[in-house]
Amino acid sequence: MNIKTIVVHLDATPHCLARVDLAIRIATAHGAHLVGLAPTGLPDVLATMSSAVPDGVEFIALSARFLRERADTVASDFIERARAAGIASHEARVVVDEPLDAIVWHANCSDLLVIGQTDGSASPDGVAWDFPQQAVLHAGCPVLVVPHAGHFPAVGERVLIAWKGTREAVRAVRDALPILRGAQRVVLISDFLGEDDALLRAARERITAGADVLAIHIAAREELDPPATAIIAVDPENAELERSLVSETREGYLAAFAAWRSELARAWREAGAAFFEVPADEAADHAVRRIASPASTGSAQARGA
Repeated sequence: MNIKTIVVHLDATPHCLARVDLAIRIATAHGAHLVGLAPTGLPDVLATMSSAVPDGVEFIALSARFLRERADTVASDFIERARAAGIASHEARVVVDEPLDAIVWHANCSDLLVIGQTDGSASPDGVAWDFPQQAVLHAGCPVLVVPHAGHFPAVGERVLIAWKGTREAVRAVRDALPILRGAQRVVLISDFLGEDDALLRAARERITAGADVLAIHIAAREELDPPATAIIAVDPENAELERSLVSETREGYLAAFAAWRSELARAWREAGAAFFEVPADEAADHAVRRIASPASTGSAQARGA
């Protein structure tokens, strides 16, 4: 599986150049065709046709002309930048449409979409504040959202995967494999329920290739220490399956759960990964930063070995 076509969203914001440069580097690494997409956006017809706006029709025409000229400018800037970078296959497309509609339509015919994160400190450039979220939800290909702050000379070297063994998770990771193959460090966070043998095999491949793999097992506190009183336990893989947990069965459950966790940790550590168990009452983002941040990676791997 390779990335053959990349679409990068072009706009007039100061962050666009960094987004384009990153898309150029990815296209160069994968030998992909790079499309710079410049949606014009549409004039606000309802506002301009209000009785409070004189000469509304003329105003709409002037607004449409301005939007088209702005899109033409960013498209030309993209072509110059792509040529200067030596991209063999590239093009710019100016589309008279709303940004989200244009982006989604083109993403459905591409292998990767590159867009920018909303900058809350700046005025939006013709897109809604939730444009990135809507693009991720509706685009038919993987979406790379470039943060509005920071410099990114490379992408995919440090990877975080939130895994839940579902069709959606499998598809998301599979679609991202062309970028994930170059990862130097992979942090995997999951409850590890279900059949995850394929995930363990993929981790072995990355470890063999020289990558560091950190596996973080999230376990609910009530799973680690269920109430002493009688409860109805719901199977985490099948909500329709319920079992009674009483004092007579509690010790057997704890022993079986401990044995499963021990076997899980053993399998991942034998594969060469660092393995950690974290209770679910610790926020996932805090656990990831605590375990996998560059400052603590060495000690974390020693603890998880």
